[in-house]
Amino acid sequence: MSRAPIPTPLLLELLALFDRAQQSIAGAENVRLQGIPGWELFRGEVLCNPLLEPWIERVGDASFYVVDADREAVPVEIEYDDDGTIGYRCPDTFRYIPLPEREMGVYSVKPQPLLTLIADLLDIAQANRRHFDMAHLDGALWHLGSARLGQVRTNIWLARDVDGRLPDLLRFFSDRTLPDDGLVLTCGNPLPEIVTPPRTYRFASLPAALIPTGDKTDVDTHWLERILTAPAGVGTEPSPPVHYDIHTQTLTIRGIPKPWQIHGERQARAVRYIYEQWLKGRSMLDAAEILNAAYPPSAHSRSRKMQSLFSGSTQWRTYIANPERGKYGFNTP
Repeated sequence: MSRAPIPTPLLLELLALFDRAQQSIAGAENVRLQGIPGWELFRGEVLCNPLLEPWIERVGDASFYVVDADREAVPVEIEYDDDGTIGYRCPDTFRYIPLPEREMGVYSVKPQPLLTLIADLLDIAQANRRHFDMAHLDGALWHLGSARLGQVRTNIWLARDVDGRLPDLLRFFSDRTLPDDGLVLTCGNPLPEIVTPPRTYRFASLPAALIPTGDKTDVDTHWLERILTAPAGVGTEPSPPVHYDIHTQTLTIRGIPKPWQIHGERQARAVRYIYEQWLKGRSMLDAAEILNAAYPPSAHSRSRKMQSLFSGSTQWRTYIANPERGKYGFNTP
């Protein structure tokens, strides 16, 4: 599984802005624009920092400006002076107030870089990305291509403004010329629980599936697989950070795409003990404590090192962290 090369908060902000950028705003010369006004981006309502700005583009200028007057948002007319100064008249004092030029702009998240980022995150092959230039439903829906989620390969779609375009989305995926199933990732809210998805399509919120991994981001493909394979109307929760199946001796850590099937009775006892303690809130354990759990009390030959205990495994260091001398625990995000 690939990781998005940007921190999770930035990707969440991009998805939220992309979701909102369908709103219609009156532009100059009576042109309708779709995007987010600059006064929302740059006055603190949206966290617009230097990391975010390369992802957005100015699509035009608004024909008005919004100010706070008597605790209410009031639209005011934008005025242009002969010297090129841009401003507005305060509704309370009628004083002329200069306006930062960028705050009258209307902005949108650049679709192609964001679609590419999400496709990379889902390991969608380059050959399957030929639909990126084809937006459906007036820019509310994109086909990202096919991806493997666990044991299932399916077509992935990205939708925005689900709340406002829900009837259109349901109609679109009811079309029998499309494949019978697929996964529709939303930039914001998921499909309402009372709405049955068309045919065997499933909807999931992409922000809810993101997993922070330091300064990068992973996606919870195990959860998306369960959503895709669950019957319609059956809710599924995001994967827990850690799960150990005592019957199959399989350890799954969210953010590590491949589960670890543990071989060997002693290794399994050690991992099971770490898991039991993790459930109790103990994330790091002394090596001696783990080794004592791995070997029966009567064992004559007992390993004194974790490296020796897991000597037959090449995977254990991927799943078990050793942040300080003598301390071990699961390698969680």
